[in-house]
Amino acid sequence: MSLICIEGVGGVGKTTLLERLKDQIPCIPFFEDVEANPFLHDFHQDHTQYAIHTQCTFLLLQERRFRAATIQARGNVGVQGRRKNVVAHVQGTPEASVICDFHPFKSRIFSSVLLTPEKREPLRQLYRLLHIPEPDLVIYLRTDVHTLLARLRKRPIVFPSEADITYIMQMCEAYDAFFRRYKGNFVTIDTTALGYEEQITKLVLQEGTVKNE
Repeated sequence: MSLICIEGVGGVGKTTLLERLKDQIPCIPFFEDVEANPFLHDFHQDHTQYAIHTQCTFLLLQERRFRAATIQARGNVGVQGRRKNVVAHVQGTPEASVICDFHPFKSRIFSSVLLTPEKREPLRQLYRLLHIPEPDLVIYLRTDVHTLLARLRKRPIVFPSEADITYIMQMCEAYDAFFRRYKGNFVTIDTTALGYEEQITKLVLQEGTVKNE
């Protein structure tokens, strides 16, 4: 199975895309449970005091969820697993991909905006100690700041800090900077225009076919 992650700034459409993909193509979805973080509400009331607690907790929650996705995607190894891949390829029905609407490296991106350099280091050390595997592909969704702001304002519940244009600009810049350095396999897709979902659907199907060859 292919292990694919969808990443990008909040409001860019990661979860919405995965919700639609799971109804259109053979895939096993893994959604991030943001509300499981007990520090989230306090963080939105006071970024300074709760940022380090929030980001470290997010990292641990994301790692646990991503580890489950990794086991699902790469658990079947050996002769039997390879035979299943060959049969699927011959029949023209690629094995379902495992797709996450997050990757734990997002905590490092958020920390670059929210934490001072000295407070980032403990989180970086924790990330290294967790030995988080790389996915087969990251789909990096991006769009312009004003489109993000408009999408966020349509959400039922939005904290004022999430819809702050300065914060959104900083996060967009942090994501772009991260992917300029990222060494893994990724593709960038602009979600501003309509039709990007069809592009990604084809991309995921192609990724599944490649991994089964």
